[in-house]
Amino acid sequence: MEISHFRNLKIMDLSDSKDLIRIPDLSSTAPKLEILILRGCESLVDIPSLENLSELTALDIEGCYYVTNCPVLPCNITFLRLDETGIEQLPSSIEHLSQLVHLYLSACRRLVSLPSSIGKLKCLRGLCLGGCSRLVSIPSSIGDVS
Repeated sequence: MEISHFRNLKIMDLSDSKDLIRIPDLSSTAPKLEILILRGCESLVDIPSLENLSELTALDIEGCYYVTNCPVLPCNITFLRLDETGIEQLPSSIEHLSQLVHLYLSACRRLVSLPSSIGKLKCLRGLCLGGCSRLVSIPSSIGDVS
């Protein structure tokens, strides 16, 4: 199968691909991708920028322990599951995810802080932080989320 056959792909689920170390840049091979699920890819270390996937609305990388940085995401993403990853902090650019409704960070044991810009996520309705044992404080701007 040629990679060009993925041009109309809407959902990519690579869950539990235990030996997957990295994924390629999907912006030219799967430009219409809406949902990317990499849950349980225990060896995954790097996710390229997803910013150019303009139709991407959901990313699930739960259980990708070696992923330490949140990839750059398109502003229309609504669902972001980063549970049980090695993420230490969220980028301040998270404020640009103006459509984000659900943010899951449970059991991110390396997560130390949240950026104050998280308060700019006006659509945010669900924020899960259970088991973030190194989280020191929650920014006061979180009160700005309506």
